Amino acid sequence: MKYDSEKKETIYKIENLDKQYVHNFDANEEYFVILNWKGVLIYKWENDNYYSNDKFEYVGSFYNIVINNDFIILYDCVITSSSMRNKTQTNILKYDLQKKEIVLEQMLPNPEGFQFTFFEPRNLIEANEKFTLVADANNYKIKVYNPKNEAIDEITRNDVDWITHPTTDSILKTIDITNNRPKNSIDNLRPLTGLISLIHRMSFINDSTFVLLWSKPWEKPFYYFFYFDIWGFRDGKWKLLKKDLRQVLDENALFTFDKMEITNSYTISNSKLILVTNYPSDLEEEKYKSMTFAELKKQTDEYYKKNDLSFTIIVYEYVEK
Repeated sequence: MKYDSEKKETIYKIENLDKQYVHNFDANEEYFVILNWKGVLIYKWENDNYYSNDKFEYVGSFYNIVINNDFIILYDCVITSSSMRNKTQTNILKYDLQKKEIVLEQMLPNPEGFQFTFFEPRNLIEANEKFTLVADANNYKIKVYNPKNEAIDEITRNDVDWITHPTTDSILKTIDITNNRPKNSIDNLRPLTGLISLIHRMSFINDSTFVLLWSKPWEKPFYYFFYFDIWGFRDGKWKLLKKDLRQVLDENALFTFDKMEITNSYTISNSKLILVTNYPSDLEEEKYKSMTFAELKKQTDEYYKKNDLSFTIIVYEYVEK
């Protein structure tokens, strides 16, 4: 299903030719790509739909896929049954759409604290045609790689209120990622998630700007606050454009799109942040503007007692000021 700028929907039928489980997908005006368990299906826009154009297979574990200019990029830092015995769980692959071949396939060193990828959503690697970013989970440190995967820079922030704990290193050393039953490792790690600051996600907004989602513990154990930092490559170096942004829900505030809560579940693509909510699909009607968020939640609960489940997709666009 595709929506235009006027919210008109068009349904396209695109067959998953390999009949494999779909990990992820991406699309632009020219291509639609499906990431399956061991391959990528490529569809190209012709006349009135996306039609099968090509496909390629890969080795490794990937859950992220992006179309960036003339490249399809797969990347991930993830512990899976197929990756847990590898030398590293951090991988990147680039496929050239013009040459129709894989032009880069490489393992990168695991970031510190990669064991926290047991808890999702977490994205410690982000890539586009120009840069690959790899972030430590438990430090505010991001390695920057060029298109040849050569480490060229490191992004840090000295003024951040970053919370640490003396047991972190010793607990990380106990984590056995090769164990087929990871419950013990997860149970050992879980208390740390509410005691220390952590990096959760990175997402490119455009070719030279990315948003970093990080957290620090709340006073109440096992809860934390989310913060957004925006970094941009400007005048030949990385600059912190915005810091410590928060989008916390005030249930007593009157409903407005500007005050929607944003935590760690969202998608960023083409300078837009896409948020999927369970609010009724007629969210823009005037009647909601006189409600508080608490009242809207009650109305939503009542709505779904009588109606089928539906979703409202809210799209925010990045504007640099």
